[in-house]
Amino acid sequence: MSHRLKPKEREAHKRAYFQRPEIKARKREYMREYRLRLGVKVNQQKYAHDYRKSPEGKAIMREYLNRPVVQVRRRKYMRNYHQQSDYKAKWRIANRIYRQKLRMAALIHYGGNPPKCACCGEQHEHFLAIDHINGGGCKHRRAVGKSPYVWLKLNKYPAGFQVLCHNCNSAKGYYGICPHEEERTRVV
Repeated sequence: MSHRLKPKEREAHKRAYFQRPEIKARKREYMREYRLRLGVKVNQQKYAHDYRKSPEGKAIMREYLNRPVVQVRRRKYMRNYHQQSDYKAKWRIANRIYRQKLRMAALIHYGGNPPKCACCGEQHEHFLAIDHINGGGCKHRRAVGKSPYVWLKLNKYPAGFQVLCHNCNSAKGYYGICPHEEERTRVV
């Protein structure tokens, strides 16, 4: 029947035929047997991955990627990819979630679960911050040059930090002591 169809109709018929589940299964089985007969590695994907990671495979990939034609094609692809409107939005959302997880992990490590201010006991996470117990936070942030939460995680949450609410942290920075701490020392 397909020989009587026009070329476009024949292509559509062929595409529909090969999309049928029983035809796909038959083709998959045939290809598996064919590879076994030829002695081709069944897990070709793993073999290719291992080869790309080998020194020889890396050298070949480096040589390929340094070709001017390939570089132009890759630049064009990446330019189009980054200009997609949803790319930046997705990246921004993923980055925000990552930063929130880092922050929460640091707060839980230094302030318990749920985290709370070491001075006044505030538990609302939006009001909490990491404080340098011995001061010097500004110098430390300049020296680190990145998010303090990333630094804390990379250094396995070292000692010398605590969780304070923003009020207690600001008061400690301006006056050297938090008003809550001042009240406690006066009472005793």
